[in-house]
Amino acid sequence: MLRRVNEEKPLEHKPKIRSVKFNVLMNMILTSSSFIFPLVTVPYASRVLGTRGTGAVAFAQSLIGYFSLFAVMGITVYGVRECARVRDDYKQLSKTVQELLVILLCTTTIVYLVFILAIFFVPKMREETSLMLIFSSGIWLSSFGIDWFYQAIEQYGYITVRNIAFKIVSLIAMFLLVRNASDYVMYGLVTVIAGYGSNVVNMLRLRKLISFKKEGKWDLRRHFKPILSFAISSVSSGIYSQIDIVMLGFLSTTSVVGIYQLAFKIKGVLNAAIGSVGSVMLPRLSFFSGKSNAEKFNRLMVKYINFVMLISLPFISICLLSGNDIVTVLGGNEFRGSAIPLYFLSPVLFLVPINILLSQDLTATNKEKTFAVVTFSTLILSIIICYFFIPIWGGVGAAISIVLTQLFALILNIYFLRKTIFPLFREAQLQKLALAVLLSTAITYAANCSLAILNPLLSVILSCGIFAIIYLGILILLREAVTVSILGKVLVKFGLKKID
Repeated sequence: MLRRVNEEKPLEHKPKIRSVKFNVLMNMILTSSSFIFPLVTVPYASRVLGTRGTGAVAFAQSLIGYFSLFAVMGITVYGVRECARVRDDYKQLSKTVQELLVILLCTTTIVYLVFILAIFFVPKMREETSLMLIFSSGIWLSSFGIDWFYQAIEQYGYITVRNIAFKIVSLIAMFLLVRNASDYVMYGLVTVIAGYGSNVVNMLRLRKLISFKKEGKWDLRRHFKPILSFAISSVSSGIYSQIDIVMLGFLSTTSVVGIYQLAFKIKGVLNAAIGSVGSVMLPRLSFFSGKSNAEKFNRLMVKYINFVMLISLPFISICLLSGNDIVTVLGGNEFRGSAIPLYFLSPVLFLVPINILLSQDLTATNKEKTFAVVTFSTLILSIIICYFFIPIWGGVGAAISIVLTQLFALILNIYFLRKTIFPLFREAQLQKLALAVLLSTAITYAANCSLAILNPLLSVILSCGIFAIIYLGILILLREAVTVSILGKVLVKFGLKKID
């Protein structure tokens, strides 16, 4: 009798599946922390370490990201889908996680050994042996961070609290350990703690959510074929996401990488803010796809399209209006050259989230082979463009290559989804959003020219404030659906009349 109770205990403590709104809220809090913390860390590290120190860390971080991609073999996406589909079956969920962890153990061991050999045989890596060895721990921590499991069971509250806690720890460590330009290796250690430290907690908590007891024979082979497709797409998209930094490192100088990496980080933080909804979509889209619920699937897709347009277009405008002031505030005068790459990178703030949306569609509907074709084609094109553009234009060439390849990926995604995606785009109110952004940009630009504020921080704050007020006002006047809905709920919550 006691044995039976113990066997049923995990089912009694099954994690609560929250609503999409709660998950989005938690992910937006997490994303906000990813925006707020760089506002402290980037200016501090840029001023203390300079372009060389930040460039060395950015290069090492990008390299370790590449090796980690080969270690996880696409399981970061595949694991979300497979675990989400069986999340209501405790035994099947445990078996799936066990099988994926065994596969990860094998692939990570091989990749780690290759990385250690590369440190001693690749001159660029051997120059920073200590930094590379510190970052090498990220290969293991990223493989066994199992965020894919927690995303599948939609534990975004836990993910948010855990990540913010480790960001605070890393922030304190940075101020204590990074004091001058020679401390860039310690900055690398802090970066590893911030990026991967919380993954240790994931493994420790996993035993409370699944069973590690082996019941029956593992069927590892059933995962090989789909993982291969996900591996191609995941590795391709992952390499592509860092290809500009890595190729700059090999084809240019560390200082050029340092200048470019600030624009790269700004772009990354803003894309993360926009993508805060997208990352919580895949588990729910996979669940609806598995239940053949096309209506709810399409409704979620339309909401995401509206959200991307609502947020990404203003971010692009702010980067174009205040790019020079933004990089000055974050990096200081030494990084003023980052403004031009930021201008060229700004269209990516729209292209990346839309491509993520379309890739979610392909993944959730079992079209991972098509997704692999898109990502691999994009990777090949980005390598070719970077190879020719970077030696000529440096960081600007890297930025242009990213925009062109993202545009190419968008064209391919739309082509493969042409039968289903066009009705969703028609349902979204894109014309109203585009008109609001154009009018807000023009008025803000005129205000900036007339005021001519010299203080960079005050200029950025004022530009953002003017733009936000005008943008929100125009959206309300145009009765844009998402804006009116959100504002109406806020008014009701405070006991005021809802907007009609």
